[in-house]
Amino acid sequence: MNLSSVFIYNLLLLASHLSLGASIDLAGTWRFAMDPNDIGIDQQWFLKDLPDRITLPGAMQHQGYGDPIDVNTPWVARLIDTQWYKKPIYAKYTRPGNVLVPFFLQPPRHYVGPAWYQRDVNIPGDWSHRRIVLFLERPHWQTQVWIDDKPFGSNDSLGTPHEYDLGIGLAPGPHRITIRVDNRMIVDVGSDAHSISDQTQTCWNGIVGRLELKATSPVWMADVQAYPDPADRSCLLKVRIGNATGRPGMGILKINGLGHPLEWGPAGQQLDLAVRFDPDAALWDEFSPTLHDITMMLKGDDADDRMDLRVGLRQVGTSGLRLTINGRPFFVRGTLECCIFPLTGYPATDVGWWLRTMRICKEYGLNQIRFHSWCPPEAAFDAADMLGLYLQIECGIWARAGTRLGYGDPVDQWLYRQTEAILRAYGNHPSFVFLTHGNEPTSRSQFLADWVRHFKQKDPRRLYAAATGWGQTDQDQFQPVMAVGSRQGPRVRGESGWGGRDYTPGLKGAKVPVISHEIGQFCAYPDFDQINKFTGALRPGNLIIFRDLAEANGILHKNRQIAYASGMLQVLCYKEEIEAAMRTKDLAGFQLLGLHDFPGQGTALVGMLDTFWDTKGYISPERFRRFCNSTVVLARLAERIFTSDHTLHVPIEVTHYGPSPLQEAAPYWSLVDAAGRVAYHEELPARRVELGGAVPLGTATIDLSMLSSPGQYRLVAGIRGTSFENDWDIWVYPSVVDLSTPAGVIVTKDVNAAIDELRQGHRVILYTDQVGKAHPRVAFMPIFWNNQLFPNQTRQTLGLLCDPNHPAFASFPTKPHSDWNWAGIVDGARAFDISGLDVRIEPVVEVIDDWNTSRHLALVVECAVGNGRLVMCGSPLIDRLSNPAARQLHKSLLAYAASQAFQPKQVLSVEQLLALIHLDKDASGAAATDRPPVDTTVTAD
Repeated sequence: MNLSSVFIYNLLLLASHLSLGASIDLAGTWRFAMDPNDIGIDQQWFLKDLPDRITLPGAMQHQGYGDPIDVNTPWVARLIDTQWYKKPIYAKYTRPGNVLVPFFLQPPRHYVGPAWYQRDVNIPGDWSHRRIVLFLERPHWQTQVWIDDKPFGSNDSLGTPHEYDLGIGLAPGPHRITIRVDNRMIVDVGSDAHSISDQTQTCWNGIVGRLELKATSPVWMADVQAYPDPADRSCLLKVRIGNATGRPGMGILKINGLGHPLEWGPAGQQLDLAVRFDPDAALWDEFSPTLHDITMMLKGDDADDRMDLRVGLRQVGTSGLRLTINGRPFFVRGTLECCIFPLTGYPATDVGWWLRTMRICKEYGLNQIRFHSWCPPEAAFDAADMLGLYLQIECGIWARAGTRLGYGDPVDQWLYRQTEAILRAYGNHPSFVFLTHGNEPTSRSQFLADWVRHFKQKDPRRLYAAATGWGQTDQDQFQPVMAVGSRQGPRVRGESGWGGRDYTPGLKGAKVPVISHEIGQFCAYPDFDQINKFTGALRPGNLIIFRDLAEANGILHKNRQIAYASGMLQVLCYKEEIEAAMRTKDLAGFQLLGLHDFPGQGTALVGMLDTFWDTKGYISPERFRRFCNSTVVLARLAERIFTSDHTLHVPIEVTHYGPSPLQEAAPYWSLVDAAGRVAYHEELPARRVELGGAVPLGTATIDLSMLSSPGQYRLVAGIRGTSFENDWDIWVYPSVVDLSTPAGVIVTKDVNAAIDELRQGHRVILYTDQVGKAHPRVAFMPIFWNNQLFPNQTRQTLGLLCDPNHPAFASFPTKPHSDWNWAGIVDGARAFDISGLDVRIEPVVEVIDDWNTSRHLALVVECAVGNGRLVMCGSPLIDRLSNPAARQLHKSLLAYAASQAFQPKQVLSVEQLLALIHLDKDASGAAATDRPPVDTTVTAD
């Protein structure tokens, strides 16, 4: 869509939001006052001019109001560590006037409480006897309104506009509008719910989006809900006529030019009318998001109103364990949006921002966005309608840590009110496909079952589930969960489906379509250049702290290399997880956490894009779509490491959820070496591929003895004549390896023996586990979510960085980052913390640390010690010789240690070496106390 079409569409949207008549834009300068002691109502502040000035739309904290951030700021969000400011590692960030918080992006100021906004407006003469409405698109949170001295009630919706009907009695001339906005916890929806939490959007106070007075005729179309019937190419309109006169009347309602006479009573009227489209009218889905215009004109007694609707002809449903749209199965490929707006700290209300974001999602092969514990403004629905994205909306609740549902607390009734408001405001959008109450609840199951039952009967235009994550009920129409039936049951995510397997065991007992909940959460090290992007309201104090730690430990100069290397491991893990989901024949989809970073909850750098939805530079949309798309070719590779005496048999499959079956799919596979030369190629028999998952295409059979080893190869499989192609790296090593130790080289696990040999001027390879506690264990997989929230997880690092051209790897083909050839080498190994050494050592293999500590870590180091030369490796390769990759790396290190190329540049004394090996200091700077209770077997978010 080009800029001119976006402009035209925006005009149509504006027309759809306005009735005949006029509007007064209220954006601009308003009078203002904070009310921290909550005395404004008692003192009738609506009767006097407020003293300060502020701009709306906007938030007060971003305009110099509120308290400076300090170590005692009473955040709405639960802090991971409430005593964080007492830790030495954060001391320099606790100084008054320059406090930086390590857990999330921070606003310039903080304020929780009532604030008053006020301005004068002149009602035009031609608005006499017209109904007037005050429209506030996105306040945060509760609003109360006075016109002059008259109150007009309050509104506590978090996810929909606040509209105040001012009636037909407002006389032309000057009037004072006073709005009290209160951003305290009006209803306990959960302190970490993204609808209110500091973790992402900040707990701002203000009003954003459209602010206006609108005039309608006294009789008007109060609500129109469109119920499309794709099979019949029609749409049922449920129309509610409002009547402010108290008198009955009659008129004509024209729908696309066709008149319908009607009468209304003193309170208005309800009626159902059908609209028919052309028999060949296009339907709406992710492949063809066609929208149809409906123009409605109401004329009659005191009635002169217009409404413009844009509808999509679509119907969602289920068939067994499959989701369907217009009768065709589809597979959810989703990501989360957690109310992350790094420039403003509050949600975007313009269509342009959402079009950019959603185009990016589509470019990366996705067809769904889940709005975690919040509901976006209408611009998000408009953009999704245009682009063909399926939205999962949530009602702003994350009931945990004391918040609960179904116990008679005020949140119970609020949930029903909020759901009604969301369905009324956004129910006509074809992109509004899924609805749950919120995330991972503490609740009584029957309460949420009743909620699902009520709303799926009232409005069957979408699919309903009680909750996301867990909390399933027998009323659910789909279930976005990590496990069916019980949180502790077999997972439909994680490593159980890797290595050519799938999540079929986790679907046992499923009765409705299952979407895998928050898959991934694999972290990558940050690229600190992104700090320069924060040119708006929010300050990346967390990233600044992490950058300073990297600089202090001497690794900041290679930040981009580290970020890239850790990112490539992150992509490898996401690819494996996504493909496992797509190999699962009866799974209905997955939701990533996530395509872009999450800046809160201790900072979760889980995205392949940053918080601005910009690329991090290590995975392109084209590359990502090879394994995340409507059609993906798959291989069931149980292993990635092989020996040359092996014959490889790999089943090739395709998961296909395109617009229609593939009539004559012609599969092929190839094996390509590291130089791009094709070693094997085979065309498989052509076949028809129906819509569905894990459709067999054939088997790739490869005699590995015909290949040169050691070597890295790439198995490529695709469908000829299409863009559907995928690939997987494998490594082939010799089945027989000479591991005899060269003359002049000593191999030992004993530190003292190594020291003796070094003193004699020998060349030593030391594989030792006799190391101090400061040297962390290494895991192949990267950190889950982050170590601040999950400090006890086994995954404490973020991959490897090395130079493939280093002579130590002459017989060990490798990439400059972690890949499957390293998995059996690094798991359980030790990384040497070389941060505190007096001399600078560049590791042969560097281990990338958690950004919360940014230690300089090494898996393999080399140095001269006295007259001797040392290679020290934190992985006990000589105890892992049954692993072909470990065996081959050991052989390569043996050859290197014996070669003329072994000339270490760094020199350590014996004392320095021993101090390094036995280092016992606690190098961790991450928060470690006063953490919320968490189940480390489940997701953080």
